[in-house]
Amino acid sequence: MRLELGTFPVHEIRWGSTTRWRDGLLEVDREGLLEAIQQDARVVRAELELVSPAEPARINNVRDVIEPRVKVEGPGMVYPGVCGRPVTTVGHGRTHRLAGVGVVESAPIPFYAGNDGWIPGPLVVTAAPAGGASDDEPPAHPSLYVVAGLEVDPALSVWDQNDAAHAAALLVADRLA
Repeated sequence: MRLELGTFPVHEIRWGSTTRWRDGLLEVDREGLLEAIQQDARVVRAELELVSPAEPARINNVRDVIEPRVKVEGPGMVYPGVCGRPVTTVGHGRTHRLAGVGVVESAPIPFYAGNDGWIPGPLVVTAAPAGGASDDEPPAHPSLYVVAGLEVDPALSVWDQNDAAHAAALLVADRLA
């Protein structure tokens, strides 16, 4: 049993009419992604923004940062057992990843029922370069982000609010990969 990991480094990201990767450029179909997110009736509102180290940014209510990955050979799918994804063995076959980019899940909801109102904090992106990164060795953390700003139905249980927000972010990551 062997897992192969194909890495596709992303050096630039911008909006486009289709989502595709070519020679380090990731073009993102914003409208197509928003349409896909809004298929889930639990999502009341969604926004997508691109953030790069070229301009400082503060992203509030960060819940997760997900590396876009897709299983291209073998059983299962990436991030199994989450948000209704099947729990299957995924440790063999081939997975592709977009290195240097992360999908930021941002939503002002608590992580669990009964918490004291605490919500996740901000992610601060500075205009500093990712140290030591090269085409052969992408940065250990993303330096480019697709931010999914999400508002989910507040009438849902905290569990369902969390599931809706995380499912939307995973959908964006799936589509990018």
